[in-house]
Amino acid sequence: MMMVPIATAIIYQASKAGEDKNFNTAIILSVAYAASIGGIATIIGTTPNLIFAGIYRTFYSSEITFLQWVSFGFPLAFFILIICWIYLVYITYPPRIKTLGDGITDEITRLGEITIQERRVLAIFLLAAALWITRVLWGTYIPMIMDSSIAIFCAFLLFLIPGRKGEGLLIWKDAVKLPWDVVLLLGGGLAIAKGFIETGLDAGIAQQLLFLKNMPSVVIILAVVTLTLLLTEITSNTATATIILPVTASLAAALGIEPLGLMIAAAISSSLAFMLPVATPPNAIVFGTGYVTIPQMAKAGFWMNLFCIAIITLFVTLKLL
Repeated sequence: MMMVPIATAIIYQASKAGEDKNFNTAIILSVAYAASIGGIATIIGTTPNLIFAGIYRTFYSSEITFLQWVSFGFPLAFFILIICWIYLVYITYPPRIKTLGDGITDEITRLGEITIQERRVLAIFLLAAALWITRVLWGTYIPMIMDSSIAIFCAFLLFLIPGRKGEGLLIWKDAVKLPWDVVLLLGGGLAIAKGFIETGLDAGIAQQLLFLKNMPSVVIILAVVTLTLLLTEITSNTATATIILPVTASLAAALGIEPLGLMIAAAISSSLAFMLPVATPPNAIVFGTGYVTIPQMAKAGFWMNLFCIAIITLFVTLKLL
């Protein structure tokens, strides 16, 4: 949501140098794809990651820390992002314009210096990131503090630290506009996952997949990644993660393989579907701008899906199993 206005402003500036539909399509798709790819870098980056964390805790009474996720999520996201840039810019939609002129520089100059309020918000963000990353070091001494506790504490600071007119950096008038429905969506997803466990539905579905038992681990991961990604293309990534993750946990137990790798493969795959607007929120948002059509998105997304299936399968096989 934050990057779309910037992308459309760049498209507007570029139009002054001449119409280039390839450039328009590439830059608007890059916003959607980069948002999805960047989301897998941290455990708080996308909703499926948070669903994974909750379901993993429910199944195994264990927790994946912020730093543990970053240790494999960030390198994977960085590599896929480079592939995406090369693919969009040099293969699928190579732009014909060579320069945007002085328009972007003028816009940056017009913004002026960073304000004291912006510095304070940045400081709180860096504090939250530092606490998340270092919790693996001090968390054993204060075990009751979770990643969610850090988020709530830093949000509390936003209300306390003054901004303009003596008010806090964040006021309740703005807080009520936050997408609180996402919290209900997460809670509902975890409740459904718990229902999978209590009724034995997850184990029942896993039993139907026991034909994979004698297959190599790489084939099992490939099957899970492909199924998850294809399912995400026709449903929301949140719904896919809610359905798939309990099943992968039970499947791993039935097959006698490490569940963490299989569940992470499913969680990541549910965020990396690029063909259709319904697949992920970033896809839907950029489609709404009118700068990209479904055929254009499908054309670029098909090969991105194949790249991601191969990369996730190899990465999880080599690093997590």
